[in-house]
Amino acid sequence: MAKATSSQAWLWHRRLSHLNFDTINLLSKNDIVNLHAYFAAEGILHQMSVARTPEQNGVVKRWNHILVEAARTMLSAAKVPLFFWAEAIATA
Repeated sequence: MAKATSSQAWLWHRRLSHLNFDTINLLSKNDIVNLHAYFAAEGILHQMSVARTPEQNGVVKRWNHILVEAARTMLSAAKVPLFFWAEAIATA
């Protein structure tokens, strides 16, 4: 199999819109990319949180606890091996 030249690789990279973080940050800084309109169109509520504040993890921790308990109950009731843990979490 032949290797693509660097220019061909770059063309595919550009064609598939693979952007690195620096480029995305630059676009965002210059207001070229705006997700607010996209979020509004898709009905997504964008909520930001402060970094390194465990107080804001309460809801997520409660939901995670509920999922783990539901998965544990399903695995116990079905008497299946623990390697089905991921499937049980996905089902819960």
